[in-house]
Amino acid sequence: MRSPHLVVILGLAACGPAPQPDPTPPSAPPALPAPAPPPFAAELDPFSGRPSRGRATRIRSKRHQLSFPLPDRGGWKLQDSGKSRFVTLTHAISDSSIVFSRWRAAEPMNHQGCTEQAHLWRELPGAAADPETAEVIEVPAGYVTGVTVDFSRVGSDGAMGYAAVFSARGRSCIALVFQTTAHGPGAEQLVGERVAVFRAAVVPELRLHDDRIIDPRLQ
Repeated sequence: MRSPHLVVILGLAACGPAPQPDPTPPSAPPALPAPAPPPFAAELDPFSGRPSRGRATRIRSKRHQLSFPLPDRGGWKLQDSGKSRFVTLTHAISDSSIVFSRWRAAEPMNHQGCTEQAHLWRELPGAAADPETAEVIEVPAGYVTGVTVDFSRVGSDGAMGYAAVFSARGRSCIALVFQTTAHGPGAEQLVGERVAVFRAAVVPELRLHDDRIIDPRLQ
């Protein structure tokens, strides 16, 4: 026979609260979708101020039988009467200009000699007195070319920059001179970008199409 005390203890144990299961850990909040990437900011053309359209359009001078690409081709206007040795293109939006020519010299020339001759015919940016400071490259094919680049301040809020290209091969000379001006905040950076585009995208792509055919007025 069980002891009354034992019965009471067993009864209390049977009536006690049932053991609680381990609490379920809270579920992780649903993952939020990744934020959409910001809209692509197209690089602005330093000439037009509009998003760059990629590759520049090549122009060709029948008179000089040479060609080169131009950024914002539609913004350039021809300022050429046919009476000058030089062809002039202007870009009003960016206050830029390109002057170029090709001619035959009386004797074989180097790029320094072509530089000096071009400066005798027309006032051009850059110092013709010290052409030896130019960077020398081989463009167009077979030509030895001197390239000079420089920048200067204009007034209190402006900047001017240029890239001057003078090439020689035998008696053949080429001059290609770019100049640009900007005013206001960021003028120096804008001018630098334009000159950099001309130096990197235009100068290396200078091409001749027939070395035997040159306008008779230039002989």
